[in-house]
Amino acid sequence: MQPDWQTEDFSCDRNDMFVAVAEEFLSIIGGHAQPTCTIEDGVRVLKLIEAARTSSSEEKMIELEQDE
Repeated sequence: MQPDWQTEDFSCDRNDMFVAVAEEFLSIIGGHAQPTCTIEDGVRVLKLIEAARTSSSEEKMIELEQDE
C-alpha cells in the first residue's frame, strides 16, 4: 500500500528564513516582541541532537529524560 504523499511548493528564498530570524531577534532586543522559544527549549533541542548523534554512532536507542 502506497502512502498518500502531498507536496508543497514554497515561493520564498532560503535566505528569507535567516532574515526573518534576524528581524525577530532585533525586535526582541528592541523590546517590541516576546521570544518565540526559551533557553530551556534550546537546551532540549541540543540534548535531542546529541542523543541522535550518539544513537547513530553507537547504533543503539538512547533514552531521553522527561522534563517535568
